[in-house]
Amino acid sequence: MTDKLPRPGGGDDDGSAGSPMERLLREAMNARTSLITAHDLRPAAPPRTRVRRLRPVYAVTVPLLGLAAAAAIGVVTLHGSPVAKQDVPPPPAAGLTASPGPTPTPTPSAGAGATPTGDARTEGPLADVTPTSSRSATGAPTGPATPYTFRGVKLKVPAGWRVSPADPADFHLCVLSPGAPQGASAQNCQPYGVDLAVFDTESPGWPSTADLDAQSGWGHQPNCPIWGDPHPPAAGEAVSSTGPTKSTPTVSGRPALKSQWQVTCGQSPFTAQIWALPKDQVFVSAVGLKEDYQPGLQSIVNSLDVSGHGQAPQATAAPARATSRSASTASRPASSCGWGVRSSPSR
Repeated sequence: MTDKLPRPGGGDDDGSAGSPMERLLREAMNARTSLITAHDLRPAAPPRTRVRRLRPVYAVTVPLLGLAAAAAIGVVTLHGSPVAKQDVPPPPAAGLTASPGPTPTPTPSAGAGATPTGDARTEGPLADVTPTSSRSATGAPTGPATPYTFRGVKLKVPAGWRVSPADPADFHLCVLSPGAPQGASAQNCQPYGVDLAVFDTESPGWPSTADLDAQSGWGHQPNCPIWGDPHPPAAGEAVSSTGPTKSTPTVSGRPALKSQWQVTCGQSPFTAQIWALPKDQVFVSAVGLKEDYQPGLQSIVNSLDVSGHGQAPQATAAPARATSRSASTASRPASSCGWGVRSSPSR
């Protein structure tokens, strides 16, 4: 087979034009290209294949999987915190608090052991409280009280206490404690009992409102009302007192005054107390009474009712009785607890 188209002349073709087959292909492609015009250039047609829809199974399964994932995240979030707290070890402070707790416990017992007992003095006023039958202290009332009226003043005598027979013309009533000797009477009411003084006018003797402010206002004559051994001071037996310590309790629903002294006769200490209702001229005194009988003493004070004192018939003869009382006490020995009028010009 021979070439239909001659080679270029000169014979100097280096073969870069290619073989005859290649030249034919180029010519065919050029002819094909010349047939394409601007109108033949247009965008490619979109694909005609339809997108298939998800099957119902996938449409339902995918949301369910999302819900399940959200629920799992919520469970982890809610329960993660308590689990983490359980893994945290207890704080060390809890162990430290429990161990030193018993260490300071003996402190109150040490203070209690140092509390004075026996005949130790009471620095402040004794408690103004109403005792009850349930109290276990020695001398506390253990039964019903007995009503009693003296010069229009009503009171209740605690169980175990007794009223010493009183002179109708006297201004003083003695209520003896359960521990008083059988021979005790109004003449030696101190230290075994409680003295109730009811005056119709300003007190002509002891006690008086002025005594509440005096250092020696607890007594009206040289005397040592020591429980079991009341006696006048012996030679060289010093009598000293500290006070008064004053307070303002309420008695019979009215404002009252109270003074308390700590007294020592020689080596024997005791307590003296006086309550006063100044407007009614009613006084309650206890000098040398054992502290065991403080509940009974306080119950007498708290039971006072002075509302009928102004209506007492003895009020008309008050001045004459005061004079006769003062005269009678002048002849009493110093060891008795008579209620003499003070000889001081200022009283």
